Amino acid sequence: MRKAHVLTILVAAATSASVGCGSCAEAFCGPMFWYDGPRFYGGVRMDAEEISENAKKLRTTSGEEISSRVEAVPVIAFFSAHMPLSAIADTLAIPIVMYEREQWRSQHNQQATSPAPGGEPD
Repeated sequence: MRKAHVLTILVAAATSASVGCGSCAEAFCGPMFWYDGPRFYGGVRMDAEEISENAKKLRTTSGEEISSRVEAVPVIAFFSAHMPLSAIADTLAIPIVMYEREQWRSQHNQQATSPAPGGEPD
């Protein structure tokens, strides 16, 4: 097989494997990222945060190493291309997020209304 075909297959496989990784992180590792329960479009939000953070590196003129600016360009390109795929995955995950939000809210409401150990409810 020619090198171009191998490279194309590797790029396609890497892109396919990364589709929705932010969406999956939001869905399955939620407590690390949630502040008020599971978030809708968490993968898109994570992609936007990465783009924003790396765009700041490009705008910085405060004597930072040139390498951090050079590294920012492919990261911005990757997450810009990844964002529409995350949007698709996040849209498909809306029913799951709705269920998770209900579970999260009922658990937190139950903790808020249960008495402290040895105490009585307010």
